[in-house]
Amino acid sequence: MSQLQNLFAFCLAYIWLNAVNTVNRPPLSLGHPLPYAQMIKFGEKSPPAQAKSLATVQRTAMKAMLGCFRTTSTAALEIESALLPPHLRLQRKILRSLNRLQTLPETHPISTLLHDAATSTSKRNVTNLEYLLRSFTEYATTMETIHPFIRPPWWVPVHTVRIKGDKKEAKIQHDEAVRNPGTIRVYTDGSGISGNVGAAAYCPELQKTISQYLGKATEYNVFAAEVKAINLAINILLTTDIAISNYSDCVIYADSQPAITATTKPNT
Repeated sequence: MSQLQNLFAFCLAYIWLNAVNTVNRPPLSLGHPLPYAQMIKFGEKSPPAQAKSLATVQRTAMKAMLGCFRTTSTAALEIESALLPPHLRLQRKILRSLNRLQTLPETHPISTLLHDAATSTSKRNVTNLEYLLRSFTEYATTMETIHPFIRPPWWVPVHTVRIKGDKKEAKIQHDEAVRNPGTIRVYTDGSGISGNVGAAAYCPELQKTISQYLGKATEYNVFAAEVKAINLAINILLTTDIAISNYSDCVIYADSQPAITATTKPNT
């Protein structure tokens, strides 16, 4: 039965839940007021019309999974197959979508629509967002902003990563940078000592050092410290009072390949 259940849940149910998600308005559960009952055309205890059709499809699938009698009640089938009624699954998916929408940054176009829906007092032509925010007030709360990506998908790194496979080659390249007067260097390091994690960056040309304590090793790892050290190196160059226009190249040295690679793929 588990194979059939997975096939239904991840194929058939997934398709029709996503199809109905954008047009359905979930009914209010017991205990919620119904100021728009006539408008939404179904009562507190009645599932939406779309869910009735989905219930027929799910019942057929549950009978195939369990091999039960044709007259077995739907409630018994839902218990034995561990599947929620379609209108509850649909409501859960819609409210999860609402939560995800509220985590979008303010610059996202949907954020403007959410703000307008939350402040609207219209009682005619109520949109789905207005209905959800009014009916399920416990979900209309301030949430943490989650950026969908750190960089746009079309972003191309402006820097070049060079990881030498041999220490001698790395030393030769480093010595060439030291002898080049047009190159400004910044050395970085992140480490953990005695259960504490920190990061630091040093620029010999500017004679400037920046260090930062991140926290306990139980909350931060060395990888995070290495990435933070690279960030500190960039801050040295951006916040320095000394003009760096005389330098044509900038080289940031780090000893963590995962941290170096992460700068070219910030979305991973």
